[in-house]
Formats: sequence, C-alpha cells, structure tokens
Amino acid sequence: MLQALTDRLAQHPIAYDQLRRVIEFNFVALHRALSEARERLNIDDKDGWILDLPCGTGIFATNIEEDAYVGADLEALYVSAARRRHPARHFQVADGTALPYADESFQGAILMGFLHHLDEPTVGAVLAEVARVLRPDAWLILIEDAPSPGFRNPIGWCLQKLDVGDHIRESDAYTPLLEPAFREQYRRSFASGFWNYTMWLGRKQDLGDREATPAER
Repeated sequence: MLQALTDRLAQHPIAYDQLRRVIEFNFVALHRALSEARERLNIDDKDGWILDLPCGTGIFATNIEEDAYVGADLEALYVSAARRRHPARHFQVADGTALPYADESFQGAILMGFLHHLDEPTVGAVLAEVARVLRPDAWLILIEDAPSPGFRNPIGWCLQKLDVGDHIRESDAYTPLLEPAFREQYRRSFASGFWNYTMWLGRKQDLGDREATPAER
C-alpha cells in the first residue's frame, strides 16, 4: 500500500518534491554538498554550459547561473514543472543514453539521484554518453543514494525500502563504474535529513590517460 502511494506521488512532481523536502529537511545538506563540490572543483559558471541530469523539477537549478544551466530529464511531467518553476532557464526532455547535444558541449555535469535507478550496463551507457558531451577538461559531480544504516537511521532505512530505485550501491561501488571515463578526486558520504548519500567528484580522463587493467598489460 505504501509502495503504491509512493509510486502515485511520483506522478505528481510538485507533491513528490514536497514529500522529499520533509524527509530531507528542505535539502539543506544537498545544497551544502553542491557548494562544497563547486569549491573543490573550482567551478566557474562563466567557463561554459553545465548539464544537470536528470534535472527533475529544477530544485537545484539555482546553484548554477541561468546562462550556464542546461537541465535534462526523461520525464516530460518533471520538465514541464521545472519550466514553470524557472521560466528563464533551459530545460529539455532527453534520454541519458542518447543526449541531444554535440560532442564536448559542456564544462561539467551534475548527476544526482539517478544511477541507483539503473543496472550496471545502463549506468555504463549513461556515463559514456555524459563523457561524450563533456569537454576534455570537464568535471563531474555525482550524488547518489547510499544504503541507510538501519541501526543508526531506522526511519531512513524504512523509507529507502519504498524508493523506486532498485540499485542503491555502497559508496565504493561507484569508482569502478566511473573510472573508464572519469578519474576520482574526492568522495564522501553524508545524510540529508533521513536520506543517505555518497558524493563523488572527478574529472574526465582520456582512455590513454587511465591506468591499464591487468588484462590490458
């Protein structure tokens, strides 16, 4: 019953956002994490476009200057809500495995609460596509749901059972998924209200720059 209610709420973007605001204490910790990431990666919005994938209803769009922001999401309902919320910003319905952007279009990308919905082959396809549209010197901010420790956060553990993502991973599981295209620079775990996350920061790397695997040596 609770799962059915959660699924129904997800079809009403603004109502779903309000529920998340309650669970995550108005996203204060997520906004702080994004500010920390910007500082660590020395991000300057004037350096070019920044991709927010998936953008949802544009909750975090204000962390980026209007002229630099590009939000993309597969769900048209969420893109419509984002456009109403931020009419001066650019939002587009797009598939993360087939982005409608030219090669090397963006200075960086933010992926938040996305990959835990995807199996590993699809994660690989998305990351390859994101790498394609990023410049050679680009940065990546990944903030993903992490398993809630039930003994320290029983409410979060229960809520996570209702999440529609079936692939919530431990924090160290993302490095091997990301490393074919990105080089890790920083990683930490944190809580946003009752929800647990991992933040992973990295830079795009050329295949020729990465260390060869034992099978390739």
